[in-house]
Amino acid sequence: MCSSDDETFFAPLLERLQRERLPAWGSAARQTLEPGKDAVTCAVRDPPLYGGDHILFVLLFADGARWILRIPATGYREAWDDISAAALQSEALTMRLIRQTTTIPVPEVYAFSDSIDPQLGCAYILLEYVDGVPLHEVWFDRSLGPAALDGVRTRVLTELAAAMQQLSQFSFDRGGAPRYDDSGHWTDVGAMKIRDFYAELDAMNAGEYDEQALPVWSIGPFDDPRDYFRSMWSRRRAAAYPLARDVHELMRLLISWMPGPATGQAGAEAPFVFTHPDFGMQNFLVGRDGGLKAVIDWDGVAAVPRCVGNESYPGWLTRDWEPDYRDPAADPAPDAPTRPENSPDELHRFRTCYLTQMKEAGASGEHTTRSLLWGNVETAVLDPISTMRVMVHVVDKIVAAHVPETGDRLSSDDVIANLEEAEPDGSALRTLRAAFRPWCDVPPEAGRE
Repeated sequence: MCSSDDETFFAPLLERLQRERLPAWGSAARQTLEPGKDAVTCAVRDPPLYGGDHILFVLLFADGARWILRIPATGYREAWDDISAAALQSEALTMRLIRQTTTIPVPEVYAFSDSIDPQLGCAYILLEYVDGVPLHEVWFDRSLGPAALDGVRTRVLTELAAAMQQLSQFSFDRGGAPRYDDSGHWTDVGAMKIRDFYAELDAMNAGEYDEQALPVWSIGPFDDPRDYFRSMWSRRRAAAYPLARDVHELMRLLISWMPGPATGQAGAEAPFVFTHPDFGMQNFLVGRDGGLKAVIDWDGVAAVPRCVGNESYPGWLTRDWEPDYRDPAADPAPDAPTRPENSPDELHRFRTCYLTQMKEAGASGEHTTRSLLWGNVETAVLDPISTMRVMVHVVDKIVAAHVPETGDRLSSDDVIANLEEAEPDGSALRTLRAAFRPWCDVPPEAGRE
């Protein structure tokens, strides 16, 4: 579905795209990819489909075949850069690798251009068209009735866990985006592309924000999982984005408590693993019965620390760990967005189901459980606007669930605020360490690390 907001956001690309050439280009592309066959005329479905950062044109061939032409929002000459070009190549070739070596339903990549195609005026990936519906249309389809809906959701989680666990075969001693040689064979990992929220905030503060700019920057590669988080955290410039000392200290402690590389340990798992870069409902196409049809949008795919890797909970199962979550049974706030939500009890039950399925697929379950914490830490270090509220909310969830041996509870406010002191109170620091021990590798010795 097209909206005026979509048209505005993608206007710079659409103004430069040689749209009238798409039918002839599609027909020629198919003849090139299927040599020896007669040419097949091509039409283009209108309007196009709009994703978060991509526009998708459905190519309709006279013999009934359908393909997808996927173009990045910044895939035109004036906005395209080396970081984005490397990421598009990495995405396309990684999709091919995953499709060839696993049973994960990844759309076939027919062709791609990581430079500006002279005929179309853009970079692109040409993909298989997959029949299916976005997961959210099925997940919240209460017209099915409670029992049928529960069965559909269970099938979704079962097949998704089995698919994601297969990415464990892509484990590495270094973290970063996969790199390939000229023949398309994997060679190593290199720098990875991430969204530059700090540049966006700079532009906002200067009154120069442009939602169409989509700035990116690159980080890595990494030898230590902790450096993945530190590199993003170091992007924060204290003068421009001041935070209370307690939140800085909390973040420093958590990153120091994160598991490092298991150097020299026999049988230790590699610290980095492939994962889907955006584990949201919009990137999973399913049938009405919940069967997984396709895992789409691998833009930014990389080998990341296992605590935020392929065994993590899907994003929609952790909504109650996000600060903007509201229990659907509660009275809605006047300005609350009207988005469907699962109740806390449902989310807990779905996480239990997903954890069980992950274990049955061969995972230990530890990374899945701990992803509740580390997924939020990743958000907090990446997005400066979210840092404070995300970290306060996470500490509240974890500390509130911890009951010291004395039976007394300290509030999360007490624990966080105490970190600001030059000499923190021993009981508060002990509470923090004890509460986070199930989630981190908290060292046994007392005091600050």
